[in-house]
Amino acid sequence: MIIKIDGLLLAGGKSRRMRTDKAFLSLSTNQTLIEAQAKQMGSLCHRFYIAANQLNKEVSKRCPEAECISDVLAGHEGPLSPILTALRKTKADYLWVMPVDCYGDLSMIKNVLISEAKRTPDAKVIYLNVDGKDQPLIALLRPELHHQLADYLKQGKRAVFKWYKTLPHTVVIFHSDGRFLANINTPDEANALADIHIE
Repeated sequence: MIIKIDGLLLAGGKSRRMRTDKAFLSLSTNQTLIEAQAKQMGSLCHRFYIAANQLNKEVSKRCPEAECISDVLAGHEGPLSPILTALRKTKADYLWVMPVDCYGDLSMIKNVLISEAKRTPDAKVIYLNVDGKDQPLIALLRPELHHQLADYLKQGKRAVFKWYKTLPHTVVIFHSDGRFLANINTPDEANALADIHIE
């Protein structure tokens, strides 16, 4: 069974602990973090979106493979609003969501999620638990969820996990041990990116 996916890279969050916008962090590959993520993810999806809010103009120059999207609800903080925008746009079987600050082997992540989608076709949301920590924004979501998500946001709610718990969902346990995926929240974590293995 072939599963068609579109991708959404979330890059509009605040970068308080980095003291700079982590999306534009320079890597040893002479790319910024968002350029490296977009190159990987864009090659793995049918259609590819980036949500970067006020940075959309700059991101569109750096990442021509992506369509930059804006939050469907103006002024609504958090990741669910751009997810709603992408869910309304996609015609694929699933929308694959990734945060820009989770750097690693995205091909492996995609394969893990797709395998679980094939195993649990009734699940509307599939997300990862990486090394014992839930990562709700590394997920596959069914496009028809846009109706439920719109209602959830209209109620003023924004918690990702609380929304997932209202839906048929499953979690995939993924063991990385820092080798295949790294979450970047501090400058020290950014400096350790060279240790991440990407095929």
